[in-house]
Amino acid sequence: LPMLILAWPAYVLAFVPVVAVEAHVGVRQLRLPWSTALRVTAIGNLWSTLLGVPLVWLSLLALEFVVGAVATLLNLGNAWEYLLFPFMIAWVGGDDVWVVYLAFCLLAIPFCVASIWIERKVAVRRLPDLPVERVRQWVRDANIWSYVLLVAVAVLYPLSIANAP
Repeated sequence: LPMLILAWPAYVLAFVPVVAVEAHVGVRQLRLPWSTALRVTAIGNLWSTLLGVPLVWLSLLALEFVVGAVATLLNLGNAWEYLLFPFMIAWVGGDDVWVVYLAFCLLAIPFCVASIWIERKVAVRRLPDLPVERVRQWVRDANIWSYVLLVAVAVLYPLSIANAP
């Protein structure tokens, strides 16, 4: 299963709440007006969602091919399958739905790193009157909050279904 099929729509659906959370952090940390925080956050998140997520996924898919090829050439045993899993999350196989949820959660790490990088560039450019380090800190903190919340929802959703009557 190419995880982009699940991850990208989930991030698109989460766009509005993520922008709200990240703008709230900007209002609190930088004392930005809501309109400014929403505008900067929305523009940055558009770039990171529409460009960053698919590019990161493609990079991870390339990494997965390399890691898979090396593992095959070295004839690594089944134990290595578990150790190499974090490098094989772009495209997962098998029947276990929990593997998909785990891959989705692990993908949040490189997606968050890319979002911070992309959104920092947007925020620094759009907020030239503010100290660059404070803007960078805002973008980092806001993205960490939004990705923690996204992963929490990703973890709670299957648990709520599993425990449903």
